Amino acid sequence: MELKLAAILATEVAGLRRLLEQDEAATLAALQAHHHALVDRAIATHRGRIVELAAERTLVAFEVVVDAMECALEIQRGMARRNQGLPAERRILLRAGLDHRDVIADRGDLTGSAVEIACFLRNLVEPGGLCISDTVFLQVRDRVKVGFEGLGVHRLKGL
Repeated sequence: MELKLAAILATEVAGLRRLLEQDEAATLAALQAHHHALVDRAIATHRGRIVELAAERTLVAFEVVVDAMECALEIQRGMARRNQGLPAERRILLRAGLDHRDVIADRGDLTGSAVEIACFLRNLVEPGGLCISDTVFLQVRDRVKVGFEGLGVHRLKGL
């Protein structure tokens, strides 16, 4: 086991169950197309490493927090473009959370507070949005061109 600093991006498909119930084959094909054409390329471009991949969620680790932020923004902006022209009920929207702190690396798996906080933040945001921790904000606020909106202080039990 190794303790190291990492930026963790956690994403989740909003309303996946509803999308699958409407048309499972089309939803899974669309998810695969989004990953192939957008998500996987953005992660590679910004030097990320996929830690967990499932139909509904992705967990990605980055060594550099600005890379993680730029990747998250590229994915969310790209998903918005890919959803243009689709009826609202067929749009695939992601929620994303981003944190930067210590993780425990063990045989390729990552655990620890950064993972938990990124997942917690993901659940605070509206579909299509990105929620970042204060540690991420302090490092990227002058380095990325995007507006920020504060959501106040939230407590996560156990941390």
